Amino acid sequence: MANNRDGYSDVFRRAREIIERDSSISQEERESILKLIRVLIDSAESIQASARSGENGHLATREVISRYSLLAMVKQQADELDALKRISLNLTSSLDLKTVLGAVVTEALRLVKHARSAHIYLYSQNQLEFGASLVSSQ
Repeated sequence: MANNRDGYSDVFRRAREIIERDSSISQEERESILKLIRVLIDSAESIQASARSGENGHLATREVISRYSLLAMVKQQADELDALKRISLNLTSSLDLKTVLGAVVTEALRLVKHARSAHIYLYSQNQLEFGASLVSSQ
């Protein structure tokens, strides 16, 4: 069984080399695949270490899930920071309220998976007014 685990690390490393050289894959997809392969390599090495120390597979499985969750959370946070950067650039380049609100709904729709629309209403002096909206074409 230990030979299989050693083989997994080798397979993942070979897959990483192939992906790094493949020019037919877009840069964004390549980065996502390489991140996943890194998690798999780390997990395979962790499983090997667990097997050597006599730990059971449950701990290794929890570690794989934990690393994947952490990776997903970091990606979401990076996307949110990128959206905030684009909104702030739009805000500083234009002080027009409609332009800024348009940028905010665009980024909100892009960030929230499976969202079909985004709406902003403005509340001022006890009155609610329409601000901006965007409906996805998907």
